[in-house]
Amino acid sequence: MVSRQPTMLKVPILCLLFQAFFITPSAFVSPGNKVNALYSNKAKALYKEGMLCIKSGRLSAAEQCFSAAIRKDSGFTAAYLQLGNVYVLMHDLPAAKQQFRQVLQQAPTQPEALSSLANIFFEQQDYEDALNYAEQACQAGVSQMTRLKALCYYKQGQQKKAISILLEAQKETPADAGITYTLAGFYFNTKNFPAAVTAFELAAAKGYPANADFHLNTGTSYLQIKQTEIGIRHLEACLTLRPDDTQALQALAHNYYSSNNYGKAIIYWNRLLSLQPANAFARFMLGKSYIGNGESAKGEVLCDNALISN
Repeated sequence: MVSRQPTMLKVPILCLLFQAFFITPSAFVSPGNKVNALYSNKAKALYKEGMLCIKSGRLSAAEQCFSAAIRKDSGFTAAYLQLGNVYVLMHDLPAAKQQFRQVLQQAPTQPEALSSLANIFFEQQDYEDALNYAEQACQAGVSQMTRLKALCYYKQGQQKKAISILLEAQKETPADAGITYTLAGFYFNTKNFPAAVTAFELAAAKGYPANADFHLNTGTSYLQIKQTEIGIRHLEACLTLRPDDTQALQALAHNYYSSNNYGKAIIYWNRLLSLQPANAFARFMLGKSYIGNGESAKGEVLCDNALISN
């Protein structure tokens, strides 16, 4: 049986673009300071224009608006926050970090800045800093940091702690399908396939989308615990959604070969070879499948070619 490691589930960077807070003039205008009031009103107008630019997908224009708002009022925390979000959308994570850190200089417990920094550091594989900011975000009232914290511990090699955190989180928020699916992925990666199957099915029952990755990981888990019929059904569903998935093709080809269903094995080895013509293993197994199917001459040629190319 072919064993594969699923792709680790990524946590998207929390970009809270449309939960922006519009600071009122009284929040940053000193009484009687008409000059400050004038600058603040201009900054607020630029900020609102920047938010409209984000909503219409004009990121460069949004960047200019928020930068101009900050030049008008260097204490405009919301503008720094949204400028950071724009840089995230532009995939400029160093620039985004700079803006979120500027937010924290003015408001050390600002929850969106803390959670965004946690996610950015995770994306950059700096798991220690990601954990640090995730903890601060939790203390600031952000409720969706558990998955990220567990992923950080997992990436640091602390699998048991990661699983323990998710199990506790699952008790606290039993309806959260994402937590359960991540837990299933952890079980898969630690080769606890019975627990993985249970968690994958529970995630589906909670509403986790039955996308190609779900079917691939669930199907592979079922094959590992010898529930072949269900595993094949999931892998076929994966290929319906993503016909060129080489992992699903190889798993099905190998399963059919192992169960002496050489006709089906030939179909899937051929499909895999059409995508990976240099795959010597697949070519060799295709040859073995033809031999098993009674087409020895054809099979032997394929096996010989595979050995030569390898």
